[in-house]
Amino acid sequence: MSILANGDLHKLGTLFMGSTKIARPTRPWRNDSAPYSGAGNGDIQNYTAGAALEIRNTDASDAYKMQWNEVNDGGKKYFVADRNWLVNISWNDLNALGLVTGKEITIDGQQYKLRLLTGGSNYRSSSDAYSGGSPANNEWDRWITNEAGLSGLPTPTSADLGTNAFQNSAVMNGTHNSKWNWGMIYSWGQEVYTGNTATRVLRGYGSARVFNWNHATARSPTCGWRPVLEVLNSAPLISGGPQNIGNKTAPFSVEYQVSDPEKDAVNVVEKLNGTVIKSETGVAQGVPRKIELTNEQWASIPLNQESTIAIEATDSKGAKSTRVYTFTKTNAAPTATAVEPRGDLSNIGIVDTQTPIFVWSFTDPDPGDKQSSYQFIIEDTNGELIHDSGKKASTQSFYQLPELNKLAWGTRYKWKVKVWDRFDVPSEFSFQEFIMPNRPPNVSNVQPGTNDIESPAGSGLNPEITWDFEDLDLEAQAAYQVRIYKAADDALVYDSSRVGQNVHTHQVPAGRLTQGEKYYTIVTVWDPNGLQTDSDKAYFRTNATPSAPILTGPVDNYRTTLRPTLIGIVGTDPEDDGMHFRIQISTDPEFATYAFEKSSEKDRAGWQVNGYDIPEVGVKNDQQGQSVAYTMQVDLDYGKTYYWRMASVDAGTGARGVWSSARRIRAGNELIFEIKNPVNTANTAARRILFAADYQLPTDGTTKATLKVEFANNALDVSPTWEDATDAFLSMDYHDFTNGAKTAGEFAIGVRMTIKANDSMAPIGIEAIGLTFD
Repeated sequence: MSILANGDLHKLGTLFMGSTKIARPTRPWRNDSAPYSGAGNGDIQNYTAGAALEIRNTDASDAYKMQWNEVNDGGKKYFVADRNWLVNISWNDLNALGLVTGKEITIDGQQYKLRLLTGGSNYRSSSDAYSGGSPANNEWDRWITNEAGLSGLPTPTSADLGTNAFQNSAVMNGTHNSKWNWGMIYSWGQEVYTGNTATRVLRGYGSARVFNWNHATARSPTCGWRPVLEVLNSAPLISGGPQNIGNKTAPFSVEYQVSDPEKDAVNVVEKLNGTVIKSETGVAQGVPRKIELTNEQWASIPLNQESTIAIEATDSKGAKSTRVYTFTKTNAAPTATAVEPRGDLSNIGIVDTQTPIFVWSFTDPDPGDKQSSYQFIIEDTNGELIHDSGKKASTQSFYQLPELNKLAWGTRYKWKVKVWDRFDVPSEFSFQEFIMPNRPPNVSNVQPGTNDIESPAGSGLNPEITWDFEDLDLEAQAAYQVRIYKAADDALVYDSSRVGQNVHTHQVPAGRLTQGEKYYTIVTVWDPNGLQTDSDKAYFRTNATPSAPILTGPVDNYRTTLRPTLIGIVGTDPEDDGMHFRIQISTDPEFATYAFEKSSEKDRAGWQVNGYDIPEVGVKNDQQGQSVAYTMQVDLDYGKTYYWRMASVDAGTGARGVWSSARRIRAGNELIFEIKNPVNTANTAARRILFAADYQLPTDGTTKATLKVEFANNALDVSPTWEDATDAFLSMDYHDFTNGAKTAGEFAIGVRMTIKANDSMAPIGIEAIGLTFD
């Protein structure tokens, strides 16, 4: 409650009619008519005859809070309702309820006398309703029309005092009527009208000063109840006045004093945003007091929202006053920024551990501010929570994931962090960063090579470097790099640079290595996420490789069977090491891909030298000039052209020599066609047959392709009698069968065509046939 603050608006108490809570009227004029076009009828509640009226403690909802204008006059404080709250209520109804001259009530702990305003008992000037009431010291004229000249209360304008002023929308919405809401509604006064003892005084309606009367029993939508609260026990005084003390960026203090006009004992309660922060009884009066907000209290205050510090002073008789200070906490929020690991869905951040350390930075526009707490959260990409650190009081800007919550290899996650400044103002969460725990790949078994510098592997001068790649996250090799160093002084002699291929072999070019020198190889591999691993050193010594075999058969560009034997002449090895052999067969003349690659050391089946199986130790120089042969162990694809070549391999070092020149073969040199289902002629043998066919018979090659056509009229026999009809076929003439016997139950006609390509490389084929017989 403020002291000597005329015109202050107070929201105090809630009206109940019986058990019904009454909402504050928003169109406070008679509810059956409108003051001017467009205003609408009023919405003041009708009184229910006989119903009890009670003003209870203030409701939480603003819509149900009664509003009062404060008046201080003659050393006393009054709260006058700023509008009528009920209509269709008679003066007698109010008197029966004790509400005319008043009764004591308590609202929110404060005692009041609830009554009507005095309005005079007669016209001030003859019967001029617009002249005001008499005697002139009545409360309506002193306060409502402010003839007392009280500071803080509005004074009506000439328009407010004019005839039927309520019909003017500017008046109805003007300062004076907006304060007191007298337009188009009468308010009952206490007095009996001297001109008729059966009537009672009414004020307002036509203008701010109108004096009128009606019968004490009258219930009319024009006559309303405007209550007054007369403060019975003065509340304690709190120095200062309600004020907005502006924006605050840190904890602050408020100073005040309390005193009681009647010298009653005073109890004080201090509140922050409605929460009690201190309570004290029997405080010293007239002594400076101070509210100092602590850091903990400051941390509880919302940022950039209006907050309040309230001081409530209550005397021993229950009278209470309240002083409210409003302010806004404007300490800027800090910012949390992820530092590492970082990534997004298109460029995932890779970590090489299941319990990574996460780092962030703290920034705050407020000078000198620093981090006081943080909260770290990590989830999988489906939003499933993996770990939440909770709010941790700490200035550190890193966090290691606990072992208990370790991440799964190869799974994607997203993390974020929030920080608090020294005043406990939180940041937003940082932008989410996407990461994936990923293990580096493994590279091993680099060949040629050993891990012992004293026992290096042997190699040729342009070795083929091979290695094994392994990735525990089942990812493919993305790139490799081969580097070769001299073992004696670690000088780099060859560097392939990074090669972006998923292959595990690399050919060292000729001219880079020296005969009889000791080297070591390091192979570096990368996975698709950029993680890399170096191999151990693989030591080898250069050793000349054997010469390539000279190919002898089949003749270049000849047809072969589907399992041909491929033959070359054994060369020599400069050191007379044993020799093994390797063959490649490909449909690609450049051998970029190959269908078969077989080694006499590993794939021993099919390999022979001079008709004998190749020894496991290889072939020595004393077998130079002898034939080395490999017979295919599986069929080649019929009709396809293949290219093949051979190389010798040093049996001691495993180093492959150069490849021989390539030769070409065509798989399949004979085509045999036979009808699948012989033509059944029952018990009668066919006597003759006329046959035609659409076929391909090439004419290239030294030995031309040949054709043979055969018929049998007992084709169902186990061993049919095949008769050569090639001449008749070529002459497009009938063939006369010579056979008349059968061993099967019935006769049937069979047809067989055989085309031998010999050394022709052009296609052979049979496209269609036709026959007739009798």
